[in-house]
Amino acid sequence: MMDDVTNADNCNGETSKWLGTSIKDICQGKGHWSFAVTPVIPSKYHHVLYHIDVTLQDCPKPHISKESHLWEEDYVRMPFSEKNLFNVTENNSEVIKERWKIIAEVLSAPISTSQEFEAALRKYSSKLPRLEALHYFFTEELDNEDADHFFRNLLPKIVTLALKLPVLLPNGVPLLKQNHNRSLSLSQIQIACLLANAFLCTFPWKSNIATSYPGVNFVSNIPGVAIRMVSGCILKEKRNHGN
Repeated sequence: MMDDVTNADNCNGETSKWLGTSIKDICQGKGHWSFAVTPVIPSKYHHVLYHIDVTLQDCPKPHISKESHLWEEDYVRMPFSEKNLFNVTENNSEVIKERWKIIAEVLSAPISTSQEFEAALRKYSSKLPRLEALHYFFTEELDNEDADHFFRNLLPKIVTLALKLPVLLPNGVPLLKQNHNRSLSLSQIQIACLLANAFLCTFPWKSNIATSYPGVNFVSNIPGVAIRMVSGCILKEKRNHGN
């Protein structure tokens, strides 16, 4: 049965009623929103990437196995793999370096504008398109205070989270393929870390599976996903601080 909730008067002076389940009841799992959550059990077809003996007080610890799959056909290519190499120019000559070391060095430096952000990403991503829409968002849509807050406070937090990838997902992430019965369970912090790396465009890409899987990085979705992520971060930060 739907709840009968009376709202404030509308613009015509009439009292309106909203028929539906209250947000409070939804969050508390009452009524139609009451359902049992099946236990997380690892199996041959269900990969659990964290220890399942979790508590509400601490973040789940990542599952660590003897085998690492950081650069294999059936797994996501991880940015911190030793096989993830990148050509850079030093002293007028090209040298090959581990991309993850470049990523960590570049993103650890201060970034204060969207132009500096794009320049940083280009130091480890040669296929990055122009981020004109992102520049427009920061210069025309956001006020100076919010833009400054993002680069000074929020972006460093995103970078710190992204650089925890080798710790949070040390053995890699299996790919979910068509006609294969397989599922994954990840913790919220692991998912957040993957999203942070996608926002920073750190993932390498396999050209041979590009037709079967969408890109992991946010490059193809900028300004869409990236701008929504920036807006969401700023809005959440304001709510947390009561602004």
